[in-house]
Amino acid sequence: MSETKIEVPEGMLGAAVSVLPKCHCDECIAVTRTVLEAALRWQRDNAPLPSVEFVAEFMKLGWSVPPLVLRDFGCRYARCMYDAPEPEIPEAIKELFWERKDEYPTEADRIATEGHNAGILEAFRRGQQAK
Repeated sequence: MSETKIEVPEGMLGAAVSVLPKCHCDECIAVTRTVLEAALRWQRDNAPLPSVEFVAEFMKLGWSVPPLVLRDFGCRYARCMYDAPEPEIPEAIKELFWERKDEYPTEADRIATEGHNAGILEAFRRGQQAK
């Protein structure tokens, strides 16, 4: 029995190759393609199901859903299924966090806020582990 061929999208291969340290030779690209094929095969065979909350949001639209809405739902799910969950922020350190905003004046402001908050959370976790 032969395995189904997995085609690695060129954009995905390009993104993976772009982060290789210095070497973009044919051999490195071939190895990267093989790794991505394995990851995509795993993804196809082990695709996680949408959360109950995600499906509930979709079901609010009713049963007579236009095909484009269904397509968009599938695309939205595919885009978010590997998003890391937001860490739970302990009450004891919430006052140390900088407020997150939907929009920041500059990208540097967003990066500084996220870095500051991540540092506070990491310090808290380390303190908990040291106990």
